[in-house]
Amino acid sequence: MAKRSPVRVETKRLALGIKSQRWTCDARLQSAQFQSRIDPSEMAVVHRSTKTPGKWQTSYFDAAGATRDAQSGSCQEALRDLPPRRWRLRDVSPKR
Repeated sequence: MAKRSPVRVETKRLALGIKSQRWTCDARLQSAQFQSRIDPSEMAVVHRSTKTPGKWQTSYFDAAGATRDAQSGSCQEALRDLPPRRWRLRDVSPKR
């Protein structure tokens, strides 16, 4: 049996058949790498913060290198800035 990924898409059905999607994570997540569906040169990595202990960080990159980062209180909050329709999951590093 295959293990479940610590990052997955959660889909909810709203009124009139509209679907809402968001990424969700569990405690096994160490880091996750995403690629933009619009511009393949854009990447994002969600990981434990290198600036503030206990926080999560989303680091953004393009062809030239690092562009910005954002601090969040939890993994779930960090993933809110990466909607599944705009970002696809490339790689996941679970805790060992």
